[in-house]
Amino acid sequence: MGKNGMILHTDNGGTVGFEQIKRESPTFDFSTYPNPFSNQSTVAFSLLESEYVNITIVDISGKEHINVLSGNLEKGKHKIVWDTSHLQTGIYIIVVMSGKEISTEKVIKIE
Repeated sequence: MGKNGMILHTDNGGTVGFEQIKRESPTFDFSTYPNPFSNQSTVAFSLLESEYVNITIVDISGKEHINVLSGNLEKGKHKIVWDTSHLQTGIYIIVVMSGKEISTEKVIKIE
């Protein structure tokens, strides 16, 4: 695995894991709060240019639980509040894809 990559699952029965990627992006910046969270969480981000954004929530085994957002957005500040009441307690990864950039953040669901 390269230092800029992330493995969320394998098809060959190999090790499953992830490498957290947090880097400065020329096109967007994002944060999540609160962390840890209970029944809802917020993803806030800014786009320097209009582009396609995809935000998904996966567990540490790589299973996708929620596609929070998928679509073209205008440049500027955005805030997405999502209902997390149906998630079990545990560790999740927020994956934000914007243009050619991918960033992740580990978040924790509590009761």
